[in-house]
Amino acid sequence: MTLDNLIPPRGMTPGDLVRLGAEFALGVEPIDTAPQVLETPIYTGRLLAHEVQPGLVLSASDVTYVCEQSFSVEMEPTLVCGIMLSGTVVHSDVADYGLFTRHPHQINLMGSDRPIRYRTLLERGRHFRTAGFMLRPSFFERFGDDVDDDGIAALRDLMTGGFRTAAIALSPRIGEIARLCLEHPYGGHLGRLFLESNALSYVIEVAQALKDERRLVALIGRREYDRVMHAREILDGDLVDTPTTLELARRVGINV
Repeated sequence: MTLDNLIPPRGMTPGDLVRLGAEFALGVEPIDTAPQVLETPIYTGRLLAHEVQPGLVLSASDVTYVCEQSFSVEMEPTLVCGIMLSGTVVHSDVADYGLFTRHPHQINLMGSDRPIRYRTLLERGRHFRTAGFMLRPSFFERFGDDVDDDGIAALRDLMTGGFRTAAIALSPRIGEIARLCLEHPYGGHLGRLFLESNALSYVIEVAQALKDERRLVALIGRREYDRVMHAREILDGDLVDTPTTLELARRVGINV
């Protein structure tokens, strides 16, 4: 079974990418692990979706929408992690929970222990480069209960208590892992090995980042942590013309 068989002739919507994780059969071995080039009435660009291990799906895209598109996704219990390497803010309306906003250059996570439905509107001409992974409950089952003080526990917690979200600052290491989902030079068996190792690195780095964030929040409090992250976003946004310490303090609402 090849990866081409998993992509409909008219292309895939972002909702299809989420559903794909549930539809993969174990043992699928795509011949071509490179992103598939698609030209559809909805969007043009490249898409990658590959279940590298049972319960772990790696996905990436580099697409431009050629028409306004509103899509609705029905998601089974899943943890979704995604990074917009380029693009603009995306708002999704999650049924019974409200608005979920994803920002570029940020690690965005959402998880649920029950089926959910959300709707997203994307405008014509919007371009996105994204890379992420999806974790199904079967991925966590291999660890049993031996993850009480581990980064994996932080990820698994996002699949408890209904619909939950988290946003983490993007590190250079995780950004490079995300970029390689689309830009790796390998094919065939070597490509499969690379995608699997890259996906596992992705999970490990995000799990550790989430664990570190929780530790810092516990130390300084959520309000101060959010201010620190705001200051970091301001500095990362313009590394040439950075604000003075006084200007930065005023913008984030604290003293020097």
